[in-house]
Amino acid sequence: MKYSTSIKFIDTYSYDRYDNFDDLETRSRFYPLQVPMRTEPETYPCSELSAGNEAEKFLAELAYYTQGILRCEPQNPYFYHAAVPSARGIHPCDCYYLVYSGKWIVLRYSKLSNSFEFCRECRDEEFPFMPDQKRAYILIAADIWRLAAFYGAFSYVLSMIDAGHIIAQQMLIAEKYGCCAERCDTVCTEGYGKLFGIDISELIPAAMLSIELPGSLEGTFSIPEGNSECERALSYSEDVARFSLLNEVRRKVNEACCEKGTVFTPCAKAGIMSSGMPEADIYSLFRKRSSGQSSIGTFSMDTRISAEDMIRIADDIRSTVSTFGSDIMTGVTLFVNDSLTDSIDLSGREDIHLFSETEPEKFIHDSHSMLDIASMPFIAVTTFELEKYMEKYGDLAVSRIYSDAGIVMQAVSLCLTKEGLFTRPLKNINERYIESLPFMAEGGRVSYMLIAGSENVYSIKIPFSKI
Repeated sequence: MKYSTSIKFIDTYSYDRYDNFDDLETRSRFYPLQVPMRTEPETYPCSELSAGNEAEKFLAELAYYTQGILRCEPQNPYFYHAAVPSARGIHPCDCYYLVYSGKWIVLRYSKLSNSFEFCRECRDEEFPFMPDQKRAYILIAADIWRLAAFYGAFSYVLSMIDAGHIIAQQMLIAEKYGCCAERCDTVCTEGYGKLFGIDISELIPAAMLSIELPGSLEGTFSIPEGNSECERALSYSEDVARFSLLNEVRRKVNEACCEKGTVFTPCAKAGIMSSGMPEADIYSLFRKRSSGQSSIGTFSMDTRISAEDMIRIADDIRSTVSTFGSDIMTGVTLFVNDSLTDSIDLSGREDIHLFSETEPEKFIHDSHSMLDIASMPFIAVTTFELEKYMEKYGDLAVSRIYSDAGIVMQAVSLCLTKEGLFTRPLKNINERYIESLPFMAEGGRVSYMLIAGSENVYSIKIPFSKI
């Protein structure tokens, strides 16, 4: 069967992934929030860049409002919270910024210090594409071995979802500045690894964004004396070899990337701001987004929502998701809690269904004592057709399916945040049950889920300083 390895991986980590979690031999040894550099790198604080010219300010905001740590929540098991969600709050993806500042250099954003770390200077012959000095190139690379301590090879799926959340967030920031963005998926090659100074046997490039800058970065970053390249302080080479199916998928992805070459596709506008969110408030929205989790569990307060508002919110989500364009082939099915609203007419709506048509507690595989699904006003599920993704992307479909799910769910999350609701993305879902519901499209697959509700009083938030 064509693309049989990729299809096997998707099936294994959709339906049988829980059977693999107990294999301690395939778990990695480390899971730091961010692997430090071997030597002390030259750093450029975002707090200083944000006071600079328009391009410097844009770059600082692009990094901080994507991966920066915005607050801590003492009652939340996952203490620190960044601008985008991540499984267990670990954030396996790092962003490497290729920018022109008199010379082409690579910077890594450090969430721990809220600054850019100098990685390397690039030579012209290293570029696998023709760079534009008026653009920044952001490589999103997954250090999946941080998550593998808990999830084994399933960490690849979770990391691609995280990459999608990052892509969506950076698209929105670019949109705020009126800067166009393009996406390239064919970056998992030795050439891109060499350009960005990473070992692709350990870090897995998920995608690269090319974003227009609102000005020049000429002279912003200097080349450190000695121009030594920074290397990561930890190696996972022993762990990499343990994941046979994942390594086979990665080999297929590498072959597909090499065959296709560098291909940039324009990113459609995400539409969050055009659907009722003024540009000035977009960062406020990023800061307000919350998982609603606390040490006693996640539940929604008993808050009624009118039928009219239920439909309006559903329409807002549908409109937002539709703006992503044909490259995003992931849809959203919304489930509304009819016990919290008036009689609601859903005739002719295939994208909305009622809780009473389902058994909400069966949507998740485990954690039933910590997640009160039936109390939520909304559940959102991303869906896709495997055949269409395989036909369009081939062996790149594995990363594309899950990064698209992250992109779409970040938009859904922000739509619901506008309504004053917390939004908690979940991957411990029961795909077989959801896909078996009689009204779900035949052949449709489920990739991701989100619950949304009214936050309880136990979730105390301590914001950090803004950049």
